[in-house]
Amino acid sequence: MRLADLTREQKIELKQQILVDRGEVFWSELAEADNLVGDEELEEVYGATDFVPDDFSSVVYEEDIRDRIDDAVENVFAEVLKGRPGDVDPVENAEYEEAINVLAKLLTRMAGGICLDDEE
Repeated sequence: MRLADLTREQKIELKQQILVDRGEVFWSELAEADNLVGDEELEEVYGATDFVPDDFSSVVYEEDIRDRIDDAVENVFAEVLKGRPGDVDPVENAEYEEAINVLAKLLTRMAGGICLDDEE
């Protein structure tokens, strides 16, 4: 596949990679990659590349995002519970479940709309 054959999502993934290759990048920048990296730069960097479907392994990317969500939820939940007496089981706590949902929605938006559910 050539650059012109790629889907919009695949092109955004390449734009995100360009941002990462530039150096330290924030989630908000990755979410805005389509606006921050021009089509001209995308063509300059990847115009001569022949792509294969495996170049866009969104499954690995989604697993990485899920791991980051889990870590973020644990950190947020620890902050929420600071100063509360007794042990709280995060698995059986409604606040934990709500934190997971809020963070999942936020990070999904920031990651460019990648589906984090098992369903498409």
